[in-house]
Amino acid sequence: AMTRRTFACLLILGSLGACGAGAAPSTSVSRTGPTDDVSVFSYDPKAPLGLQVVSSEKQEGITIQTITYVSPKGGRVPAALIIPEGKGPFAGMILMHGAPGEYQQMLPDGEVLARCGAVVLMIDAPFARLAQEQNPFTFGDRDRENQIQLIIDLRRGVDLLLARPDVDPKRLGYLGISYGGAMGGLFAGVEKRLKAYVLVVGDGGL
Repeated sequence: AMTRRTFACLLILGSLGACGAGAAPSTSVSRTGPTDDVSVFSYDPKAPLGLQVVSSEKQEGITIQTITYVSPKGGRVPAALIIPEGKGPFAGMILMHGAPGEYQQMLPDGEVLARCGAVVLMIDAPFARLAQEQNPFTFGDRDRENQIQLIIDLRRGVDLLLARPDVDPKRLGYLGISYGGAMGGLFAGVEKRLKAYVLVVGDGGL
């Protein structure tokens, strides 16, 4: 069954079809105020993505790939890529899970969106990559570092989508649930290559 969040995202996906070209893509971040240290979200856009396909499963109308790519902050980003049948160009969507959680929670929504004509990327948050992690938050320095890494890893996810010839660079969007919604607000303030953001139950105070 289609969830409300998927329905909302489908509306955004439809609106992406009417989006024109925006500003030229940029992977650098400029300061927006005297105390804003948004430069922490910058990275080297020329560094190799190091994309590795771990597995690939073909289903009706879509292909689901389990992948990893290099995180500029260290280690590899566990992720999934759902690709529609056909040559495209398709819209590109990034889906971000809540906390605690992992990208598998977003697979049903991703499959719906892919069957509607979007290449969908879902990644694990840094806290989900830790072995036997009981609590995703410490409300300390680790949370800050995890959030910085997540935003940079999401930006690399945009690079990954844009590297695909079947993705339309003018039709990129984001769906975040709970923690993914809260981090989507931060992501939207940094990443200007996306045309639409859907933030569902984005919590505050993180």
